[in-house]
Amino acid sequence: MNKYLSLLLLIVFYEQGDAQVDTLGSLKVNIVNKLPAPVFNATVILLTKDSQVVKIQLTDSSGAVLFSGIAAGSYQFKASHVGYNNFHSAMPVSINSGEASVVAVRMDSMPRYLEEVTITSRKPFIELQANKTVINMESAITNIGTSVLEALEKLPGVTIDHGGGIALKGKPGVLILIDGKQTYLGGSALSSYLGGLTSDQVSEIEIMEHPSSKYESEGNAGVINIKTKKSAKQGLAGTLTGTYAQGRFPKANNGLVFNFHKGPANFFINYNLSDFGTYLNLYAYRKYLQADNITVESVLEQDFYMFTKGYTHTIRTGIDYALNATTSVGIALSAMFLEHTTHGNSVATWKHDQGNIDSSSSTTLDYFTSLKNKGISVNFHKTFSKTTEWNVDADILGYKNGGTSAFENFNPGNGSTQTYLGNMPGSLHIISAKSDFSKKINDSLGYETGWKSSHITTGNLAAYTYNDGSGFKDDLEKSNHFLYTESNHAIYFIGKMKNNKWSVDGGLRYEFTKYNGHQLGNALIKDTVFTKSYSSLFPNLMLTYKFDSLNEFSLNVDRRIDRPPYQKLNPFVFIINKYTYQIGNPAFLPQFTWSATLTHNYKGMLVSTISLSKISGYFSQLFYSNPGGLVIYTEGNVGSAVDAGASVSLQLNPVKWWNVTTEISVDNKTIKGKVVNTIHANILQAAANINNQFHFGKWSAELSGYYNSKSQADIQEILDPAGQVAVAISKPFLKNKLTVKLGARDIFHTQVMKGLTQLQRSNEYFREIRDSRVVTISVSYRIGKTFESTRHAQGASEEEIRRAENGS
Repeated sequence: MNKYLSLLLLIVFYEQGDAQVDTLGSLKVNIVNKLPAPVFNATVILLTKDSQVVKIQLTDSSGAVLFSGIAAGSYQFKASHVGYNNFHSAMPVSINSGEASVVAVRMDSMPRYLEEVTITSRKPFIELQANKTVINMESAITNIGTSVLEALEKLPGVTIDHGGGIALKGKPGVLILIDGKQTYLGGSALSSYLGGLTSDQVSEIEIMEHPSSKYESEGNAGVINIKTKKSAKQGLAGTLTGTYAQGRFPKANNGLVFNFHKGPANFFINYNLSDFGTYLNLYAYRKYLQADNITVESVLEQDFYMFTKGYTHTIRTGIDYALNATTSVGIALSAMFLEHTTHGNSVATWKHDQGNIDSSSSTTLDYFTSLKNKGISVNFHKTFSKTTEWNVDADILGYKNGGTSAFENFNPGNGSTQTYLGNMPGSLHIISAKSDFSKKINDSLGYETGWKSSHITTGNLAAYTYNDGSGFKDDLEKSNHFLYTESNHAIYFIGKMKNNKWSVDGGLRYEFTKYNGHQLGNALIKDTVFTKSYSSLFPNLMLTYKFDSLNEFSLNVDRRIDRPPYQKLNPFVFIINKYTYQIGNPAFLPQFTWSATLTHNYKGMLVSTISLSKISGYFSQLFYSNPGGLVIYTEGNVGSAVDAGASVSLQLNPVKWWNVTTEISVDNKTIKGKVVNTIHANILQAAANINNQFHFGKWSAELSGYYNSKSQADIQEILDPAGQVAVAISKPFLKNKLTVKLGARDIFHTQVMKGLTQLQRSNEYFREIRDSRVVTISVSYRIGKTFESTRHAQGASEEEIRRAENGS
């Protein structure tokens, strides 16, 4: 019954749309060159007879552009494209009510001597669209010397927590893609990877809160797609960048982006070396309470200092080759190698309820982390016609991580020393493949369909030894060896229908997951095995209505999933300090989200949204404490969360030399769950982001900042407000080939993470200060042509390894 009702409603919408356009007309412009061949991506501007702009659009692959929903009258139009003479219609074009006018245009190539002319233009930092937000990274000069992770936290609606987790408009659970494919890492490993990539390698970042069913259903908050630089133009393009930054400790980012396109072959390589030093100051004040949860029983005060030094090599290279006009293949290789060494020390002081010191201890910590990755992706693309395409992708990837820890605690009261040593190697292997097929039936109807399968295997060893003064012994209680396999299969279908006013994109994705976990036993812990499988449907609907040439409304409704990272299922033990342990949770289950967003887009300069989402099986950090004062930190499902939010994004050009983009979002979050006792948490939180771009001749400058109010992502933890301000200037030299940038971020050192964690019969105030106030100078030299965004060979694994926590 429901499917017939849905079909009836769809037909009604379609008929109403047709009825409404009877008073309007349309104009289709077909543009060819002298061959004749279609001119793709030509800019066509429709103007009134007195030269006022009505609409601006780009021609499609057939060289056509359609202006629909236009009031009857006389119009003119202009067309332009790099390498062609501009075209301006000599005679007025009439558009009649209820009729479709068609005009054919031929654009002539420019004389050859004009090919040496350098054409420069500035893209806006942020492009606001109904279904996504596009950030043009090269337009933000405060990104100089920053990693991709640091650049992300300055984007509208994006926040990074103190553990490196990424949230979008207050909602955690974001699917991170690079060139349309997964980063294959999660947690601390994802943070390390994005921290090793420089923002100089990135051309665009797309933020999609409601991606179509073609994308993985993973990520309840949406998708962030990071597009690296690559050129589709014939010839050579390259950029060398050297960056030096100074906070409390020095940092450097040096990279090469190179592209050579000749004939049917397009070769690219992106390499980056990141070398850094940083620190963390952590202060924690933990109060232990009596049974009434009010009276203080004792206090634990901790000061912790940690210094980390490390480097990361990342490389992505490959070649795309056009076998003929309709068929292309591509191969891409990727590799990453990182090493981080950390030294830390802390002092812990126990106090009576009156504040008198009872005892104290000092601790030294040493961590070493390494991660190696090698991967290969292959791609096949076939265009059967202007309306039909087929794409096949496959990935093979492998990761190896290593980690050692040394923890030594000294008690001056009795002179005793406890030492723990840990060795935590691991591996991860993924094989995946997918196929996508799209068909455009006519200008109003089309569909896409596809399939994907993947298989994952991972193994992690945690071997601990301890010395309490009588020599080192195996710590069988904390040691384990964990093996895990997972298979995923998915199919999807998307239908598209539109007329002059309405467009409907509806999709359905089916996913099946099966996994097996095996914790190998020892003399103290029994062998344990767990197996689980589940399947689900993930619908997606986007309904868009063009009220007129200035206003557009859209409604998005979808269902998404977040799967727990593989490592979180491992019942490992990780020693943070003597009084805090982290453990895994084999009972960790996926969380599911239903969400809906209503959007109004005015001229691409003002975008307003209201949204509502409900999460079942809500992911949260969980904190437990025992009578001995030990706090155990894990993650799991706690119940449900409801988030009602609203946001406004505005882009203005007050004067010719000043462009400002700002976004404000507010959401009311309610979390209900049980952690020993039932907890009902509610908070109203807000975030604001502003970016000012200034251009004076060849000089450019930027002033940007963001602010996050008191917020809550975990059921037991509330974060205090935080934010930062950044400034930068830029100037090109040597005919725009050499660019020098100077900037400073977090200039007031306000990017401080602090808050309150509510534990079982205890609570803890914490404050984290990092090396975030940094001054940076960057020098880049361009060889050949400028870069532009284009399609990389797409990989098939778009979900799995994001969940692969490595030592987090």
